[in-house]
Amino acid sequence: MSKHFSADPSSIPDARDSGEVGIRDLIQGAGPRPAVPSEDLARIRSFAKEQWREMARTARERSRFGRNTTLLALAASVLLAVALGWWLMPEWAEWGGPAPELVASVELVRGQVLVDDSRVAPGSGLSAAAVLETGREASGTALRLIGGHSVRLDKDTRVRLTSDSSFELERGAVYVDSFLAADGAGVEVSTSYGLVKDIGTQFEVRIGGRASTELTVRVREGEVVFERGDVTHAAKAGEELTLRRDSEVVETAPIERHGAAWDWVARVTPPMEIEGAPIASYLEWVSRETGRELRYSEEALAKSAATETLSGSIEGFTPEESLSILAGSGFGYQVDTGLLLIKKP
Repeated sequence: MSKHFSADPSSIPDARDSGEVGIRDLIQGAGPRPAVPSEDLARIRSFAKEQWREMARTARERSRFGRNTTLLALAASVLLAVALGWWLMPEWAEWGGPAPELVASVELVRGQVLVDDSRVAPGSGLSAAAVLETGREASGTALRLIGGHSVRLDKDTRVRLTSDSSFELERGAVYVDSFLAADGAGVEVSTSYGLVKDIGTQFEVRIGGRASTELTVRVREGEVVFERGDVTHAAKAGEELTLRRDSEVVETAPIERHGAAWDWVARVTPPMEIEGAPIASYLEWVSRETGRELRYSEEALAKSAATETLSGSIEGFTPEESLSILAGSGFGYQVDTGLLLIKKP
């Protein structure tokens, strides 16, 4: 018989940001919109269903740690993007141009985030050629590409979307997680130093150093390929590539897949929807998002985690901070170097 544990909403900090107010003001200021014609609404629903079938198929084929919850949220964002495209269609028609192709949606916003010099809010659809820029202090954002990739931007970052699977990094840092990408499709990140291609992975690309004179590619999982002219360099999980503008030498060094260097990624990680999710699915999500190996001290705990479920929300918590919801659930935890150990309280 399964058990159900609840995360007390009153204990969760209010992480809502001015983006919600911005959406409300934008909608109110725009005035009433015409009702969606039934035939257009049918097309929207048909498209969403097809997307959901494809994502459900992917979930069955890659059924680790409860992807269904994440895929459901992704399906909702796809539907939102399509609906938003219809909602703006009259304006595009008046401007005399074709409706732009939507290639991503905004999942989370921290601080100031601009798209083409305008403030952006969660739920916004993004078209190809959109330019995103984050503020210099405590800012960042998480995007979901139409293909399923999670893309996160650190503070003081500027990128240009070029398609549903590629973008240009001008400065700052981006983190890409291709775990939910359909059919294992990869992402390409172009920079002034060269081109970074992923092979089913989690990785960071950063342009930093004094006057942005250094490129760093850090691989947390999987593998990436860095192409510079006719020369190709590969990096695997736990490796870092560094190239300085005044040098042709690409340096390789080992890195940790957890710890302070990845804290900015945790800060802009969209929270998992834990309502009804098995504890095991939640713990595997934490494990992946923190770069730590998940272990159970006893096999009985692993079996219980697979059947017992959670409720509530972890909005406002980083993945590691959210472990506090285990209090009172019969599960204790210990975070050690590279390890998330689940044990009895």
